[in-house]
Amino acid sequence: MNASSASAVPASVRAATRLEGASSQQVFDVLLRTLAEPGTLGRFAPGAGAGAEPVALGPLALADVDVTIAADDAALAGAIARVTGARIESIDRADIVVLAGPWSAGDPPLATVRIGTPSAPELGARVFVAVD
Repeated sequence: MNASSASAVPASVRAATRLEGASSQQVFDVLLRTLAEPGTLGRFAPGAGAGAEPVALGPLALADVDVTIAADDAALAGAIARVTGARIESIDRADIVVLAGPWSAGDPPLATVRIGTPSAPELGARVFVAVD
């Protein structure tokens, strides 16, 4: 990340890119477990990555120039894309979807997220949802 792009990335996302020690291991452990068991829910412990945007931890760890990303918050999607090199795509076509909320109907917009099949779960999007 260069100096000009760093200023455009919110401090909470920048903090998530500098995880060390136990925080980094905890994020890795949650991601490894949920990717190994498609359909399971993973939760980052409260305080994982002090000062970091929790919903951005997973996408920052998994996104790179070979994946597409979408978010219900355009600024968050742009920040993650700038840091990782991922391309921004619509929610229905993205490899990684970030839902930071809040949502008007109380439910995140999951109806159009790409899903896999029982024999090819890797075709589904990886979804990160911020919850209380």
